Amino acid sequence: MPAVTQAQNSGGAQNVPSPQPLTQPPAAQNSPEVTTLELGKPIERELAGGQRHIYAVPMSPGQYMKVEVTDRETDVGVLLQAPDGQTLPYWIPRGWKQRKEVGQSVELAGLYKLVVYAMEKASPGRYEIRLVELRPATERERALHQANDFYKQYARLKDEGKDLEARAALLQCLEIREKELGPDHLAVADTLGFVSTSYASTGDYANAELYQLRAVRIKEKALGPDDPAVAEELAGLGVMYRDKNDYVKAEEVQRRAWSILEKAQLTGTTTAALLLQNLGGEEFDMGHYQSAEDYYQRAHAVLQKTFGPDHFHLASSFTFLGRVAYLQGDYAKAETLFQKALTLAEKSLGSDHSVTTKYRNDVAMVYCTTGDYARGEALYEKSLAAHEQRGSMSYPAVPITLFGLARCLAAQGNWPEAVKFQSQASEIAEHYVAINIATGSEREKQAFLADLSLRASRNISLQTQLAHGDPTALDLAVTTVLQNKGRVQDAVSNSLSALQQRLGPQDDHKLLEQLRDLNSRLAKLVLNGPQRMTPADYQQRIKALEDQREQLEAEMNRRTAGFYEGQKPVTLSAIQAAIPENGALIEFAVYQPFDPKAPDNENAYGTPHYVVYVVRNQGEVQWQDLGEARAIDEAVDRLRQALRDAQRQDVRQLARAVDVQIMQPVRALAGDARHLLVSPDGELNLIPFEALVDE
Repeated sequence: MPAVTQAQNSGGAQNVPSPQPLTQPPAAQNSPEVTTLELGKPIERELAGGQRHIYAVPMSPGQYMKVEVTDRETDVGVLLQAPDGQTLPYWIPRGWKQRKEVGQSVELAGLYKLVVYAMEKASPGRYEIRLVELRPATERERALHQANDFYKQYARLKDEGKDLEARAALLQCLEIREKELGPDHLAVADTLGFVSTSYASTGDYANAELYQLRAVRIKEKALGPDDPAVAEELAGLGVMYRDKNDYVKAEEVQRRAWSILEKAQLTGTTTAALLLQNLGGEEFDMGHYQSAEDYYQRAHAVLQKTFGPDHFHLASSFTFLGRVAYLQGDYAKAETLFQKALTLAEKSLGSDHSVTTKYRNDVAMVYCTTGDYARGEALYEKSLAAHEQRGSMSYPAVPITLFGLARCLAAQGNWPEAVKFQSQASEIAEHYVAINIATGSEREKQAFLADLSLRASRNISLQTQLAHGDPTALDLAVTTVLQNKGRVQDAVSNSLSALQQRLGPQDDHKLLEQLRDLNSRLAKLVLNGPQRMTPADYQQRIKALEDQREQLEAEMNRRTAGFYEGQKPVTLSAIQAAIPENGALIEFAVYQPFDPKAPDNENAYGTPHYVVYVVRNQGEVQWQDLGEARAIDEAVDRLRQALRDAQRQDVRQLARAVDVQIMQPVRALAGDARHLLVSPDGELNLIPFEALVDE
């Protein structure tokens, strides 16, 4: 293989971290001797866990070498060290035996060293190394050498926190490799995995998915659908789907990846540990905490056996176990586990690395839950300073820090500072919502937006429950409501409008026709029921049509993604400017009051309430909490039942009861407005407001 295989060192398994273990072999027990490789003369040796062997190849400028390393009884990693000290990670141990090629053309004369190493806990085993070629480099090999240089530039910039600059270098690397190797080469697939990781790290899951899917398909075609390398890419795809809250797809690809590893008897590998953690996450999200902990413990055992007890790769497993302990209320245990993860991260990556901030925030969360606010606040501020120092204040990890800090401040009664940081968090998070609803099917958009209701509840609660008289808090709450309403419907509608604006291509006409036809067929199938089909066949038929519709929706959005660029964000001032002078926008919203002193999980959210905001063309927004949603919803349900029955005599009475609860407060807030623009929420969407009876 030409000089490209260093990209294969982590495939698509994105949330297995990439600190120094990928660029340095384990510390040697003794200073190893350097063995010079001779052309065509293989060397077979045994390597024990934690050991490394060093081989040298003297090279002149413009030469090319190709070295093959074949696992016999073990799985080794391979690094290439240039005379100037630069190290290129070609292969890391992946848990299964394979033949590894190192191809490199050089511009610098000197001794090039190949470091063959085994992980700390690896069993002793034999391998073979052979210098296969040593000759003048071809034009193609020199181009691939340039691709390697772009890859090294990417790695350096990424380590410095310059993610967007790093991505630009990586895309240049990808362009060269595609040109020289072809679009379906395995090294191209590995590079695509890194590009996907780059997009995911900045919150652009739409592009991340496209690149990762390409990587999966290339490896399926080249290696077969059941190759462990395919499972590795699927694991990365599963991580990306979990990050965007698409748990359905996440579980689907994770289960498939696990079946591949089971079939290959590779359930003790780091890829398997990643999948176990992901499956544990699925159980955790469904509330099956004991099952989640079992998965996490299994993953931790695999990682500890592979890397030893004090390796950075164990940090994530400590974190997952800590989350179970936190949710169960065992804060002392959670703090211990979170602190272990943080210690490993700081030791491996440094205290200012963006990955380290995630582990630090977990410890801060515990402190702010147990009332140790000063320590919690200090840790959040340290994470925030790290983001600022690295110039990554616009990245998805930052809102987590800001929301945590705002919660800590709100628990102490510091409303102004809490509002400031929560507003900043919401502004950053809003950017990523806009990016990710611009593509994908409607179901995928719904999945991504699933947790926005909790974020909205935090923003509304900060204003209604805590910072009553703070105008910034009011602006944040109202803006959140305005932004969230109908977001998925708007995105799908915008996609249709965008296609209709460019109805030149015949393919676009066909796409719209296919989508309309599928929706019609699906509606008829659901409304008519199974008829003569068995229940299983009926459900299978529905799923098949839903899958086809989802593919068409995703294609439609991919074709119109550019129409979303440059759209203006929703702002309160823009909405006010659109309201007639004699009118008022009546914004109802359902929210769950958030208690900043409670544990930072679903237990912090109370019984749903209705709130109403009355927005006029000018002046301050008026508002009122209407009370618990259950009482209002029950009144709405009674009215709807009466409206369906022409014989009922209590319609006026029931309509008056609903009016007292939801519209009587509005009239007091709306002043002299005569044109009411009513925007309902929750069960209020189901009633005709014109049927209500006022005073």
